[in-house]
Amino acid sequence: MVSYGFDENDDFIVTDKNVRDETAFGNHRKIKDYILTLDMAKEIAMIQRTDKGKQARQYFIEVEKQYRRPKPMTATEQLLLATQSIGEIDERVTKLEDTFPISNAQQQELNQLEHAVAIKHLGGMNSNAYRKLKGKVFSQGWRAFNRHFHIPRYCELPKLEFEKGKEYLKMWAPDTDLRIEIQEANGQTNMF
Repeated sequence: MVSYGFDENDDFIVTDKNVRDETAFGNHRKIKDYILTLDMAKEIAMIQRTDKGKQARQYFIEVEKQYRRPKPMTATEQLLLATQSIGEIDERVTKLEDTFPISNAQQQELNQLEHAVAIKHLGGMNSNAYRKLKGKVFSQGWRAFNRHFHIPRYCELPKLEFEKGKEYLKMWAPDTDLRIEIQEANGQTNMF
């Protein structure tokens, strides 16, 4: 047993035992008995090259398969798992809703608002600045909007940011150089 790497008093213990033997002096003989730990008995059974050894190996393989197989869940466990899954799905849906781009109607509302703000800064639709600089003003307004919200196009504004987008457009004004161009186009003398 020691040759297999087992240690006496850890993996097995040796005891002396008196057994009845008609051929021995006094009809009794003293023999050594080995008491093995369960782990040692399993290991010895699995290294044996006999049918019983094979049977032991197959048994332990089957026990391990059973252990690794998912155990049936109770109704309470199933309900808890379903509740957790629903919570995770709800969080994902909320995140999608918050990051999903604005609708076509919201895009149109932003477009109309930006148009109205730009026209106001140009001095109205009948002004010289409107005829000469409307494209430049509209373009600058959208570039500033997109830069502020870190998006490539205004139509990609997340729904969650829609109200902030409207507020931004209401507060937007052309930069100083463009305001000077507008003033010169309209022949005005004061800047504000």
